[in-house]
Amino acid sequence: MNLVNRLVTLTKLYDKSEDSMFVKSRKSFEDNENQDYLGSLSDVMSGLIFLFIITLTIFALRLQGTRQDLMQELKKAKLENQKLKALQKDLIAEKTRLEAIIQQLIGGRSLRNALLESIRKAISEKGFKVEVDLEHGLLRLPEEVLFPSGSDQLQPGGENMLEVLGGVFAEVLPNYTILATNTGELVSHSLPTVASASIEAIFIEGHTDNVPCGNSSRFKDNWELSTARGIRTYKALVGFHPILELLSNQSEMPIFSVSGYADRRPVEANDSEESRQKNRRIDIRLIMTPPKAPPKVIEQIESSLDHGEIERLKSGGSNE
Repeated sequence: MNLVNRLVTLTKLYDKSEDSMFVKSRKSFEDNENQDYLGSLSDVMSGLIFLFIITLTIFALRLQGTRQDLMQELKKAKLENQKLKALQKDLIAEKTRLEAIIQQLIGGRSLRNALLESIRKAISEKGFKVEVDLEHGLLRLPEEVLFPSGSDQLQPGGENMLEVLGGVFAEVLPNYTILATNTGELVSHSLPTVASASIEAIFIEGHTDNVPCGNSSRFKDNWELSTARGIRTYKALVGFHPILELLSNQSEMPIFSVSGYADRRPVEANDSEESRQKNRRIDIRLIMTPPKAPPKVIEQIESSLDHGEIERLKSGGSNE
């Protein structure tokens, strides 16, 4: 009985020992498994943190480079802005200078128109009627007063008109021309400054209608007739007032010249006797010298251009 009890007791003790060893082994296995999992998770997190640090570093480097680029672009923009402001200032000054020159040019045309109107008024007061074309800058003398049909010989009324016209010219024109002696020596220069408008030339232009010269005419055609009438008009003017022959422009060249246009420049169609009569005429055309800017202004304009641009403008060439 005692032996059986002892065996049962030993068996129970063995079972308990075996169970205890199994529990300890299982627990140890579970602990090792947990440690492996935590180690793997730790390695993954370390790798992620490392990648994050590398990515952040790259982003910071790129951001720094972008910031430097932006600073350089900003600096360039400021320099360009300064250049534009300087250029704007120069353009404003250039605009002011050019406006002054334009005003001088406009003043030259206004002066020409005023001269023509004063001449027309002075002749009208003497009883002679002439037309003024301000757009083209000319006096128009009708043929019926000056010449018989097909002739270059002045009629008495034409001679009287040209004597009056020459007197007005002799009184007015020396104020806008250079007066020289018969030997070509300079007597006076009435122009106050080189920037003032002055007379460059006065063209005495002969015109006819489209009717051919007859067989009995001493002129071969209307070219010869129109030119002869222009020459006759000029000689009459300087014959009555010799001072006119001594008037010169700023280049010290005589201001008067003669030309003949035959029927090439009609003012009306040659389709009636009335229109043909208007086309037979003498035109006296005033050409004004463009006012010259003062030397200081010219120097300032040239200094605002580079050397290559100045040479291109002087040669009349193009960069294209």
